[in-house]
Amino acid sequence: MSVITPYLIRDDEEFQLALTRYHHFSGSSDAVAAAALRAMQPVFTAHNKRVTDLIEANNRYLQEARNWRIVEQLRAAEGHSVVIVNDNPDFNGQPGAFVECVGDWTGWDTQRFTGATIDEALGNAIVAFNKWSKTNV
Repeated sequence: MSVITPYLIRDDEEFQLALTRYHHFSGSSDAVAAAALRAMQPVFTAHNKRVTDLIEANNRYLQEARNWRIVEQLRAAEGHSVVIVNDNPDFNGQPGAFVECVGDWTGWDTQRFTGATIDEALGNAIVAFNKWSKTNV
């Protein structure tokens, strides 16, 4: 019968008491450590999954904010525009996404920037804009 369970351990003090009880029960500190690790494994696994999920959500949030800042920068001047086109669903070997930009930095011609994703297409557009800005602003 297991003495230590994840449901038994609520805080550090209870954890220490559980270790003490188990030590008295088994008489071995190695057994205590092994049992504690086994008992806590589901807790560690759940915690690590939650942390990973939060980091991934944060990264998505940051990418979305980055994309919005890029769009705002590309269309900041009067008359500048950005068109985000739907992804290419047919996988015909062409890039999966593109944006079209118009502004003085494109010579007022529609210029298309492609990428595997909208993130990449916007990234390519801002690289071109920044290259133009360094020599023309």
